[in-house]
Amino acid sequence: MSSLSIRTIMNRFSIYVEGIKIVLKHSIYLISFLAFALFLFGFFIYIPVRTVPGNDFAFQLSLFKPLDYLLLISLSLLTSLSVNMNVFSFRHKGTLGTGISAVSQGGVGGTAGVIASIFGTASCTTCVSSLFGFLGLGTVFFLLDYRSYIVFGSIILVLFSLYFTSKKVLNACEKCNHIQLKSHKHK
Repeated sequence: MSSLSIRTIMNRFSIYVEGIKIVLKHSIYLISFLAFALFLFGFFIYIPVRTVPGNDFAFQLSLFKPLDYLLLISLSLLTSLSVNMNVFSFRHKGTLGTGISAVSQGGVGGTAGVIASIFGTASCTTCVSSLFGFLGLGTVFFLLDYRSYIVFGSIILVLFSLYFTSKKVLNACEKCNHIQLKSHKHK
């Protein structure tokens, strides 16, 4: 890798970090982030418990593998972070431009995170067929075969959503991602 590409990667990573720091430095957003992440994790486990007859929390948790826990925790945290950052963007629309566009940019990633998390909880054939049976038998088998790839793809969508929401929070330049717009000029 050239130094330019490493610099670009570090610049984009700093946009994530700085945007998240700005939002989570407010205690209300930090508390709501943690509470919503816990709620989402519990909700994503509750869905297959509720939809599959004879299922309970203990049995559902016994079906999960370590990768399933990692994916569910990641999606719960990322989705909660995305929601909180979008709420922050919307509430600070006077300093960030249009609040509706800030929320709509993160909406796709947030929706993908919720859907992937629901899908990620379906760890057995019965769970997938009860949740997604309306899509047909072929689709259920496809979803089972490519479950991890679909969830990883959704994580990537949520990360893209967080990047663009972080840019909105930071009021970053659209051309070069420079954060300090008042002292910034293009040549």
